[in-house]
Amino acid sequence: MTTATHPVLGPLHRAWKSSSFRLALCFSAVVVSILVGTLSVYYVEIVGTVSQRLDDYALRNSKRLLSVYAQHGEAGLVEEIQRLVSDGIDSQDEIFIYQHLDGAVWAGNATIDLVHAPRVAALQDLPVEQEARSFNGRVKIDDLGQQRFLIVGSDLQALTDIQHRYMKATALALGLAVGLSLLGVGDVGAAVTLALMPAMLAEHGWRAVMRGCAVVVAVTGALYVSAVSRDAPSLGARSLRGMLAPLRYAEGWRLGLAYASTFGVFVALALQGPALLVDAFRCTPGAARLTVVIFVATAGLARVPGGVLADRFGARAVLDGALVTMCTALTAMALHPTPAAASALLFLAGLASGVGSAAALLLVPRRFPTVTGAAGGVVGALGATLGFALPLLGDLLRREMRLTTAALVPMIALAYASLLFDHVAARRREGASLPRRSATA
Repeated sequence: MTTATHPVLGPLHRAWKSSSFRLALCFSAVVVSILVGTLSVYYVEIVGTVSQRLDDYALRNSKRLLSVYAQHGEAGLVEEIQRLVSDGIDSQDEIFIYQHLDGAVWAGNATIDLVHAPRVAALQDLPVEQEARSFNGRVKIDDLGQQRFLIVGSDLQALTDIQHRYMKATALALGLAVGLSLLGVGDVGAAVTLALMPAMLAEHGWRAVMRGCAVVVAVTGALYVSAVSRDAPSLGARSLRGMLAPLRYAEGWRLGLAYASTFGVFVALALQGPALLVDAFRCTPGAARLTVVIFVATAGLARVPGGVLADRFGARAVLDGALVTMCTALTAMALHPTPAAASALLFLAGLASGVGSAAALLLVPRRFPTVTGAAGGVVGALGATLGFALPLLGDLLRREMRLTTAALVPMIALAYASLLFDHVAARRREGASLPRRSATA
């Protein structure tokens, strides 16, 4: 049976023939590699810290009990162990045993099979029996002579739970990253960056992080060249004037303004959102960062339903609805609502920006079918450029007006200007399409 007709391999083969699928697959590979590296570092830090605490606990208490035994003998050791296991502090996790080799326990809260246990001075993980349950414990065994042993340690269940939960969360994050990448929801990468970047900067410094980002960009470019660019059709040499041709038409500027009002505002809010929530709405820095991460993820995920809605109801209608929603949400935020209301409005603005971005990009091939690539590049450049200029202008207005929410004014003005420009353009197209009356009518 050939690959093309195989019920499983056939669709995969057709998908692999698509350059867009290979590009998304390369992007997901880069995202997964970044997540694996970052999560591995956090795994070592978290699990290593907990493991070190368990080791320190066992060594510290073993040393103290040996000191008690040296000063007060067997009676003092038994009394101290009984006090420790009955004080109610960490009684479910701690292990204190004064035991004979044959299994007889003189004091303690568990028992260990010492006959088959390795006789080493280092810490070791061994099965422990405690009343009606069995578990693995990290213990230190000290030989007190005459087949008597002091065993001190902790239950490993907490460490095992952390490992299992971390593995499940990592698998979910990697699966979600691959799925979103293949769906083309690239803006979710910004949410991952916002969530991980502060900790990475604090841990490794900005120089090391920027070098890592440079490597990622280089690898992504290499993957793109190897997997996608060979499929690009040969259109011949094109001059800079030809590539900027869409700017000669008002429609090119209108689409650029619409994309700037959706994607550009998304970029501006992602950059200014944490400071705005802290200064204007008195949110804590942690809550503000989490809110902006949710906003960015929402905007990225909203692109998929935004494209579906644009196909069904028309890109222009969906874009206008998204712009109206953004204007309403941003204007309401400028009126100093409560922190909870501000977070909800930011979430609503994220939904609208994602839906509007998808609708704006869908209009590009319809308005410029012969120069779609050049028009898409121009529209994207206008959106990204204004997106990085909006925070600068907003910060200037905030200082001049001495109003924390003044940073929202440029974003609101841009969204309203895009709505007005779109309305005027639509009226002109409607006027041009109406039949003209004759002079004698």
